[in-house]
Amino acid sequence: MRRVGVEDVEPLVRQANYFKLSGGERSWGPRSISDYELIHIAAGDFAYDNLETGESFSVPEGATLCIPPAERHLFRMVAERPYGSIIACVHFELLGNGTRVNGDYIPEPEPPLITLTDGSVPIHQLFRNCRDVFERYGPRRDALLSVMLKEIWLRLSEFWSGEPHSIVAKRTEAMLGFIRENAPRVVSRRELGGRFGLTPEHVNAIFKKELGMTPTEVSHRIRVNLACGYIQEDGLSLQQTAEKCGFRDEYHFSRVFKKVMGIPPGKFAGR
Repeated sequence: MRRVGVEDVEPLVRQANYFKLSGGERSWGPRSISDYELIHIAAGDFAYDNLETGESFSVPEGATLCIPPAERHLFRMVAERPYGSIIACVHFELLGNGTRVNGDYIPEPEPPLITLTDGSVPIHQLFRNCRDVFERYGPRRDALLSVMLKEIWLRLSEFWSGEPHSIVAKRTEAMLGFIRENAPRVVSRRELGGRFGLTPEHVNAIFKKELGMTPTEVSHRIRVNLACGYIQEDGLSLQQTAEKCGFRDEYHFSRVFKKVMGIPPGKFAGR
């Protein structure tokens, strides 16, 4: 069985819907489905009944429900909003060349039944965009749907750590903002720790966990992005750009630029 990490998924979208519901209670089931289904609750309150275990779960407005394949269940509306209820649904496999129900793959981590986000990510709009593409036809439709579902999956996975994501995210965003505000000066993890009441080691751990990179690597990316503007829009030389972006010299600038962009700055500039 292939184990598929959140960054390795290559989804196959089978169906994408967007429903505006009104006029009383609605329910889907009892049923079991052969693939994964994500249901995002844009408005209203719903419940999920696992008919195999007898458990019942509240799925509130703003939550996303992930129904695993072959699980017998009932999905139902509990309370309707005065302006109606809205849900968005996507049926999919995480790999286009296999099925979860047949044991061809297993996601790592296994997604939770319910994901509660903090409003920082426009999940509702991502689902709606997916439905819009699903209803159109063209040569790149399936590829677009795969990319869009992967973004939804990756966005949701940011909330699967079991920790208070919204608090950590706000603190991390504040530190990112401080780095941006002080660019092109390099902001060390020690300086970040002093400003935000953390040890340098804790700062480093937060950045690695939340962003997948160290504060220094983040600073390099921000300064390289600045450099791209100076090169393309202002026509500065590499030496001038290196000085404006706070690098020690042109050699250091070229080394960092290539590490971030994958090409040397001279090639980027077309020189």
